Amino acid sequence: MFIYPFKTIILKSKKNRLQIKDLLMRESFLSDANYRKTDNHSRVFFGSLTDQDFSLETIEKGKRMIGFCRGEFRGSDNDMFIFLSLGAWAHQRVFLLFGTIILSCLYFLAKDLIENHSPIPQNTGALILLGLCLILIAVLYAKTRAFSRRLDTSIAYFLSLWDAERIDLDEVPLVFR
Repeated sequence: MFIYPFKTIILKSKKNRLQIKDLLMRESFLSDANYRKTDNHSRVFFGSLTDQDFSLETIEKGKRMIGFCRGEFRGSDNDMFIFLSLGAWAHQRVFLLFGTIILSCLYFLAKDLIENHSPIPQNTGALILLGLCLILIAVLYAKTRAFSRRLDTSIAYFLSLWDAERIDLDEVPLVFR
C-alpha cells in the first residue's frame, strides 16, 4: 500500500530455535533482564524475547533499521520459520488512529466548504481542521518514507543474522502457519 508503514515477511532458517533466540539475544537489551549489558558488543534492539516470540524496538544510532519488529518462531529442529512483522510504529492502531482523524477532519472540512459554497475555508474552525489534517498527513508521509527507505536494510540484517532466506507463505508447511 502507498502510505502503509507495516510489512510482514517470512524467513526460513536452518538454525534451531535456541540458536535463533541466542543470536537475537546478543543484539538486544531485554526488559526481563533489567536491560543489563554484560559485554562491549553494541546493541541494536531493546524489548522482550522468549523461545516462541519477540517484540523489539530499534535503538541503533544509524539510520539503517526500522523502528519496531515483532516475530514468532515456528518450526521444529533445524527447520525454523520466522514470521517477522516490521513497522514504523509499535502497533497498527496508531496508523488507524491517524487515518481516522484525517478522514474526520476531511469530512468536517468538506461539509464546511459545501455549506459556505467556497473553495477555501471561511471560519477559524475549518482553518484549524485544514492545518491539523495537513500536519497529520505530513507526519504519516514522513514515517512511511523513512520506513520504506529502511525496510530493505532491515530485512537484509535479519537474513544475515539468522543465515536465513525469505520465503512465501505457501512454502510454509500447513502445521506451522
